[in-house]
Amino acid sequence: MECVAYSEKMNYLKNNKGFTLTELLIIIAIMVALLSLAGYAYNAYMVRYNIEKEIKEIYADLMTARMRALQQNQQYLIQFGTSSYTTYIDNDEDGQLDNPGDTLVGDLSKSGLSYNLAWNFGSIITFDSKGLSNVNGSVWISLPNNKPNDSEYDCINISRTRIKMGKRNGANCINR
Repeated sequence: MECVAYSEKMNYLKNNKGFTLTELLIIIAIMVALLSLAGYAYNAYMVRYNIEKEIKEIYADLMTARMRALQQNQQYLIQFGTSSYTTYIDNDEDGQLDNPGDTLVGDLSKSGLSYNLAWNFGSIITFDSKGLSNVNGSVWISLPNNKPNDSEYDCINISRTRIKMGKRNGANCINR
């Protein structure tokens, strides 16, 4: 009985020649399609991740400038550019950026951001010695061609007493 089972197994192995070329090509086509979908999903994830990362960095720097202004009893100025922002100590406390009169704060300044910034106030925020802002407005990531993004945060609302991250909804930044 054992000999018959072994014989049947050998016949099966002799007749089984593996995959045909058509089957192999179908498997490869399915794998290419799945990999391209995974690549697209990964790219979308990286865009979302980078937007949130930059907004959180800007938020942290704004909060740090505000706290330093309060702790050191000095005015801090943050000047926004399209792909950068620069922080200064306002030595003469006039609310104006004076070169060379104001001191650059390098650890709260960033240049070469991955995405462009936009805002709906003058390009400078002042935090006075009480930690209060001189603006009520928003800063947001501006994607090319107004491409939609599904990031959790893509803007920052700045009011006299608060700084909050949010999600842009058309023309408004909604706090989260």
